[in-house]
Amino acid sequence: MRRGYIDVPEGQIHYQYEGSGPALLCVHQGPLSSNEYSRVIPILAKTHQVIAIDMLGYGKSGPPPHVYEVEDYARSLIDVLKALNIEKASIIGSKLGATFAVEAAITYPNMVDKLVLHGLPGFDPVIREKLLNSWRYSTQFTELFEDGSHLIRIWEREKRWGLSADPSLWQMAVADALAAGPECYIPYQSIFRYQEEEHLPLIPCPTLLISGPKDIF
Repeated sequence: MRRGYIDVPEGQIHYQYEGSGPALLCVHQGPLSSNEYSRVIPILAKTHQVIAIDMLGYGKSGPPPHVYEVEDYARSLIDVLKALNIEKASIIGSKLGATFAVEAAITYPNMVDKLVLHGLPGFDPVIREKLLNSWRYSTQFTELFEDGSHLIRIWEREKRWGLSADPSLWQMAVADALAAGPECYIPYQSIFRYQEEEHLPLIPCPTLLISGPKDIF
């Protein structure tokens, strides 16, 4: 697996890549990074040119230049494809990344072939309002303490997303959350503001929806 950086109008984006064939863009959930796909990239690369990015604000990518909406993140995905001279790609998106993939397919239909959406978020109006006002998605959710106790809290927080996972995956998630910093959950506010019930019927390409049976969401 190789790594590189792409300069796009929104900033600098880090990515991992491998393989050849039809292009496949992998977009992680927050607050993870392209590492979310590290175990499946070698499998997918047997038949595809796989590009797994760190979204702006995550991993080794730069921060977004201002508070971004879903439409902005979607544009950044397409700018990655353009920078790599890829005319058309399928997109795999996980949770936060799934919403960004949806908007990319709607807004740039000529550049998106197919979608695979894992854990696509969806909210009724009451839940949406609660999430928009939740302290969990404020900049203080990753507050630091001198005794390091915040590290245990972050560990427990990331562990609960996959209780049956190998501890090495929990450690990866914690490292990614720490790299993203205290604003690691701010991008989620963009999907809380996104009216997915209006957008989902507009998806123009073949789409596969998948969800883990033990997903706490």
